[in-house]
Amino acid sequence: MWLHRFVEEKKLDDKIIEFFDDNHMHHLMPIKVITEMFESLSPANQKKIKEKLVVIDYHNGNVTHFLGYIGKCLIKSIQEGE
Repeated sequence: MWLHRFVEEKKLDDKIIEFFDDNHMHHLMPIKVITEMFESLSPANQKKIKEKLVVIDYHNGNVTHFLGYIGKCLIKSIQEGE
């Protein structure tokens, strides 16, 4: 899978992202959780995320910030499903 390789090449596979959700709850999420979630997305959504990550990486941006945003969206979708 493309994202797994990308994360390994950037040496992010053991990194944990820290963020607060909309309810000000503190979360710690391993990037591995985000890469696993990525596989369950539709091909169209996978393509959008890949394109965004490529642009961020090309401009030497902070890809972990964007992955944190994805993690925050994952938490939000889980909370809304409850």
